[in-house]
Amino acid sequence: GKKAYMMVLRKYKGKASNLTIPAYAVVDGHEYHVIMYGSVFGSNNTLKSVDLSKMGTAGHTNDGGYLKALFVNCSKLERADISNLHITNASGMFSGCRNLQFIYSEGIATSNACNASAMFNGCSSLKSIDVSSFNNASFSEMTGMFGGCMSLTSIDISTWNIYEDADMSSMFEDCVSLKTAVLNSTSDNGKSNTSYMFKNCTKLEKVIIKQRFRMSGCQYMFSGCLSLRSIDLTGLILCYGSCSDFFNGCEKLVEIMTPKEKAEYNASRIELPHPFWYPDEWVPPSGSPQNYYYLNGCPLGVTIKRKETVIVGKKGDVTGDGDVGMGDVVKVARAVNGSLTLTDEEIELADVTGDREVGMGDVVKIARFVSGSIDSL
Repeated sequence: GKKAYMMVLRKYKGKASNLTIPAYAVVDGHEYHVIMYGSVFGSNNTLKSVDLSKMGTAGHTNDGGYLKALFVNCSKLERADISNLHITNASGMFSGCRNLQFIYSEGIATSNACNASAMFNGCSSLKSIDVSSFNNASFSEMTGMFGGCMSLTSIDISTWNIYEDADMSSMFEDCVSLKTAVLNSTSDNGKSNTSYMFKNCTKLEKVIIKQRFRMSGCQYMFSGCLSLRSIDLTGLILCYGSCSDFFNGCEKLVEIMTPKEKAEYNASRIELPHPFWYPDEWVPPSGSPQNYYYLNGCPLGVTIKRKETVIVGKKGDVTGDGDVGMGDVVKVARAVNGSLTLTDEEIELADVTGDREVGMGDVVKIARFVSGSIDSL
C-alpha cells in the first residue's frame, strides 16, 4: 500500500499575520500528514489569525494532539479556529494571548483525562466563548483554565464530561466581568476540587449547579463575589474536604436553592455569610447528622432567603424617644465626627438623605426639620 509520511511542526519562525495549517502537505512528491507538537507558535508577535480546522484527526499519533502552550504569549493573536481538532494536552494553549477575541471550536474532541489547565488563562480580551462544542471533551485538569479572562461575561459548561477527581480550582478566578455561570454533573464516582473556582469574580450575580455535581474541596469557592445574589445548589453533592470561606464576602447574596441530596459522611459544613430564614414548617429531625444539612443546618431541596431587617421607629429619631429633636441632631453629629458609633437600626433611622451613608447632609436635614424649615424627612 501507499507509504505514510509524517511532518511534525515544532516551531513556526515565519512572520505571517494570517495562517492556515493544512492536514496534508506535499514535499518532493511525497504527501505528509501534518501534526503539531508543543509550543509551535509560542511568543509569536505577528500572528493575528490562525485556522487549524483543516487538520482534524488526520495523521495524529498518540502525541499528535499534544498542544501544550501552542500559542502561549502570542500577543497579537485575535482569532483562532480549532474546530475538529483532536487534543490530548491543551495546558496553556492560549495562555497570555491578551488580544484574543474569537475562538471557533465546533467538533473539538479530547482524549480521556485531557489537561486543560490555564488553557485560556490571561486572555483578557475574550468576551465570550461557546464551549458547548466541548461536549465530547473529557477534562481532568482545569486549574486556572479561564483565570484572568477579565472580559468574559458568561460561561456554560453544563454539557461537559468532567473526568473523575478533576481539579477545577481557580478555574474562573479573577474573571471580573463574569455575570452568570452554569455547571453540570461530574462523574458518578468523581469528586472535583473547586477551591477558589470563582474567587474575585466581583460581578458574578447568578450561579446554577445542575444535577449531581460532586465536590471534594471547595474552600473560598465564591470568595470575593461581591455581586452574587442568587445561587442554585440543587445539584451539589458535597463529598469531603474543606469548605472554609465558601461564601466569604458575598454580602449581596439573598437567595439559595439548597442541595437535593445529603452530603457524604465526612463533608464539612458550609457557613452562610449572613442570616437566612428557613421554611416555618421544617423541623430538623432529632439526632440527624449535621452534615446531612450542611448549609448551616438548612433543609434539603428548598429555597432559603436572606432575612430582611425590619426597622421599627421614625426617620430621624435615633434617640428612640418617639420624637425628632435636638437630641437626635447632636447624636447624629457625634456619629459623623466619630465620637460615637450607631447601631445598624440607628444608621437606618439617621440616613434621612437616602444615600445609604450617615453624613453632614443628614445632620443638616434633621436640624432643618427640628427648626421647622422643612415639613418632613
